Amino acid sequence: MKKISLILILMFCFISCYKALGEDDVLDISAWSPYINIHDFGFNLQASHFSKLVDAGVVRGVRTGKLEVGSVSSWMFGGQIEVLGIFDNEHLRDANVCEIFERYVHSHPHIQYWEIGNEVEYFIGMSPEEYMIIFDKIYKSSRSFNVTLLSQAPFGNIDGSKIFKRMIDAGLDKYPDIIAALHFYAFDSKAIHYFAGQVHRLPLSIRVWVTEAGVNQFSKHISFVNQIYPDIINSLRAERIYWYVFSECGEHSLVSNLAPACTGSVVISPLYYKLIEGKIRDSSNSSSIFGRRRRQ
Repeated sequence: MKKISLILILMFCFISCYKALGEDDVLDISAWSPYINIHDFGFNLQASHFSKLVDAGVVRGVRTGKLEVGSVSSWMFGGQIEVLGIFDNEHLRDANVCEIFERYVHSHPHIQYWEIGNEVEYFIGMSPEEYMIIFDKIYKSSRSFNVTLLSQAPFGNIDGSKIFKRMIDAGLDKYPDIIAALHFYAFDSKAIHYFAGQVHRLPLSIRVWVTEAGVNQFSKHISFVNQIYPDIINSLRAERIYWYVFSECGEHSLVSNLAPACTGSVVISPLYYKLIEGKIRDSSNSSSIFGRRRRQ
């Protein structure tokens, strides 16, 4: 009986907490990290909405892929917006992978940061051990390129943390000047603790960026930033968090349905409005607009 009562209490707490996270309608700007993922389905289709975020000063950088077939807009390369480029999965098993990466770098001289692959175990069935062999080749061949490499981020749940562990076991901790990338989507779960346990294995010289994070429900966006972003920063020592995503067809988007492939009308997240309107909650722990709050 006591066991049943405990289970009911835990279920009630989970439901209550999850509901509370969805009720935030005021954004704590000190929790926001000014970085966003953006899909290259046509920057011209996204520019009018995206430029408002830039004008509001709430975006400093974007993460994007498909750079060989897409066209990153010139205003991003004007110094106003930093670009984190993704070296696409399709090239990783190519015998000439190092030469292809060199072509990427030389074709986009304004990109300083390159993430080598993306969720490779999910998208192309590549094991962490195979990936680290390829990452090592690219790392060694790119020493003279004056770029910083990010390791690929596994899927952002508990299974992803196990992949990240195997990457470290295979030598990820041996590259002192790289950035370790993570993804985090687990809303109110134990996954962050599993990731934190692996991050603590890395030397402090290896920085950590969370290159995808978010929740697939418009009403939870503000709560995710207010409550989950600080947890990510505190637990994973993440210097940056890239919101996923600026626009696609689902509710991960700040502005959904801009792509030609989407159906339905454009839907705008409450988080987008708060970011451009500046409706923020004061934070006594923050000394600047993008201050990082740490729990005492």
